[in-house]
Amino acid sequence: MLAFNLSKVDELAVAAQQVWWGHLVSGVDKNGESPFKELKDLFDYEKAVDQVYKPEPKESDMNPDLVRIAKRMQTYHAQKGDE
Repeated sequence: MLAFNLSKVDELAVAAQQVWWGHLVSGVDKNGESPFKELKDLFDYEKAVDQVYKPEPKESDMNPDLVRIAKRMQTYHAQKGDE
Protein backbone atom coordinates (compact mmCIF):
# COMPACT_ATOMS: atom_id res chain seq x y z
CA MET A 1 0.00 0.00 0.00
CA LEU A 2 2.93 2.33 0.70
CA ALA A 3 4.29 1.95 -2.83
CA PHE A 4 0.85 2.63 -4.28
CA ASN A 5 0.43 5.80 -2.21
CA LEU A 6 3.90 7.00 -3.18
CA SER A 7 3.13 6.36 -6.85
CA LYS A 8 0.00 8.52 -6.48
CA VAL A 9 2.14 11.31 -4.99
CA ASP A 10 4.46 11.01 -8.00
CA GLU A 11 1.48 11.25 -10.36
CA LEU A 12 0.31 14.39 -8.55
CA ALA A 13 3.81 15.84 -8.81
CA VAL A 14 3.89 15.23 -12.58
CA ALA A 15 0.46 16.84 -12.96
CA ALA A 16 1.56 19.81 -10.87
CA GLN A 17 4.68 20.22 -13.01
CA GLN A 18 2.57 20.23 -16.16
CA VAL A 19 0.30 22.88 -14.66
CA TRP A 20 3.37 24.81 -13.54
CA TRP A 21 4.89 24.90 -17.03
CA GLY A 22 1.56 25.88 -18.56
CA HIS A 23 1.17 28.56 -15.95
CA LEU A 24 4.61 30.02 -16.66
CA VAL A 25 3.56 30.55 -20.24
CA SER A 26 0.13 32.08 -19.68
CA GLY A 27 -0.73 32.53 -16.01
CA VAL A 28 -0.56 36.05 -14.60
CA ASP A 29 -2.78 38.06 -12.31
CA LYS A 30 -4.24 41.54 -12.90
CA ASN A 31 -0.87 43.17 -12.25
CA GLY A 32 0.93 40.91 -14.72
CA GLU A 33 2.67 38.95 -11.95
CA SER A 34 2.64 35.22 -11.33
CA PRO A 35 0.63 34.15 -8.25
CA PHE A 36 3.07 31.25 -7.78
CA LYS A 37 6.69 32.22 -7.29
CA GLU A 38 7.98 28.64 -7.42
CA LEU A 39 6.66 25.13 -8.02
CA LYS A 40 6.54 24.43 -4.28
CA ASP A 41 3.83 27.11 -3.95
CA LEU A 42 1.66 25.00 -6.24
CA PHE A 43 2.58 21.50 -5.00
CA ASP A 44 4.82 20.61 -2.04
CA TYR A 45 6.24 17.19 -2.92
CA GLU A 46 8.07 16.72 0.40
CA LYS A 47 4.91 17.48 2.37
CA ALA A 48 2.90 15.01 0.28
CA VAL A 49 5.49 12.25 0.83
CA ASP A 50 5.54 13.00 4.57
CA GLN A 51 1.77 12.61 4.66
CA VAL A 52 2.13 9.14 3.12
CA TYR A 53 4.67 8.06 5.73
CA LYS A 54 2.97 9.79 8.67
CA PRO A 55 -0.73 10.16 7.88
CA GLU A 56 -2.78 12.37 10.15
CA PRO A 57 -5.73 10.48 11.64
CA LYS A 58 -9.14 11.60 10.45
CA GLU A 59 -11.59 12.76 13.06
CA SER A 60 -14.09 10.15 11.85
CA ASP A 61 -11.56 7.40 12.70
CA MET A 62 -11.10 8.63 16.27
CA ASN A 63 -13.07 7.75 19.36
CA PRO A 64 -16.07 10.15 19.27
CA ASP A 65 -16.08 10.56 23.07
CA LEU A 66 -12.44 11.61 23.09
CA VAL A 67 -13.01 14.01 20.20
CA ARG A 68 -15.92 15.60 22.06
CA ILE A 69 -13.83 15.96 25.23
CA ALA A 70 -10.91 17.47 23.30
CA LYS A 71 -13.20 20.02 21.64
CA ARG A 72 -14.64 20.99 25.01
CA MET A 73 -11.14 21.45 26.38
CA GLN A 74 -10.16 23.64 23.42
CA THR A 75 -13.25 25.78 23.95
CA TYR A 76 -12.56 26.02 27.68
CA HIS A 77 -8.93 27.05 27.17
CA ALA A 78 -9.90 29.57 24.48
CA GLN A 79 -12.47 31.18 26.77
CA LYS A 80 -10.11 31.11 29.75
CA GLY A 81 -7.39 32.80 27.71
CA ASP A 82 -9.73 35.54 26.47
CA GLU A 83 -10.60 36.76 29.98
